[in-house]
Amino acid sequence: MAIVARVIVPAAMPRLFTGLRIALAGSFIMLYVGEVLGGSGEGLGFRIVLTSQTGEYDLLYAAIACFAVLGVVGDRLLLMVGRRLTRGHELEVLGDAR
Repeated sequence: MAIVARVIVPAAMPRLFTGLRIALAGSFIMLYVGEVLGGSGEGLGFRIVLTSQTGEYDLLYAAIACFAVLGVVGDRLLLMVGRRLTRGHELEVLGDAR
């Protein structure tokens, strides 16, 4: 059990956090689809569809920008936590602006 805690888990952490970042992107897509198809009448996904149908393009772009900001902030938070927890192991980063 000590080998698992000291060798295997730390070695797997970079890939684990890469998988979490990919899952975060997928969760934002599913969130949007769920709001659009679920018909809740609330949320950014519903607001995007509604404003595209009513022609309120300023609100449409604002809702899309909110989605983008939430995605980038969530990704950067996971990247920051991953770098802190992996202590020296390089994370697989696409488009990293250091």
